[in-house]
Amino acid sequence: MNYSLVTQRKTIKSATLLDMKREKNIQEEILLSHTPSIEREWIKQDKIIYAALTGAGLLLVQPFLYEGQAKSLSAMVTVIAFSIAIPILAALLLLNEEESFRKHLSQSRIVAFTRAIGQAAAFVGFIAAFWHVNSVAGICALGASVVGMSAHSAGYMKLYFSKRKANK
Repeated sequence: MNYSLVTQRKTIKSATLLDMKREKNIQEEILLSHTPSIEREWIKQDKIIYAALTGAGLLLVQPFLYEGQAKSLSAMVTVIAFSIAIPILAALLLLNEEESFRKHLSQSRIVAFTRAIGQAAAFVGFIAAFWHVNSVAGICALGASVVGMSAHSAGYMKLYFSKRKANK
């Protein structure tokens, strides 16, 4: 009986140590992902994203702003989506300048939520604008967006994990 009790205690202790090591690795990974150089790169990427979405949104929404042009559902969705996206993305662009000056990202949950809303609204606006021209174009734009985001995510993860392995 004593032998099995000692074995159980050793097993629990080793499992606890393993959990502690895993937790430490996760914490190190989080710290690695928020190094100043990584944050500066994210700030640059955010600036490009916000500026591109704002500029493209302004160009795409112009034809729909003339009186009587936004009669169809897809045109109305385009106008509403960009009426949400453009001011949010412009504000995020201003915040991005401050982040660039301070050399670190804002950690606010409101900012994270606003980023998601602005980018999602711009995405909806783009798809609706292409859909307004032709439903096949809308479907193609949606598919190309999914492929583009998948390629970006896969490429980022590949770069991230290759750097992580090189650091070990």
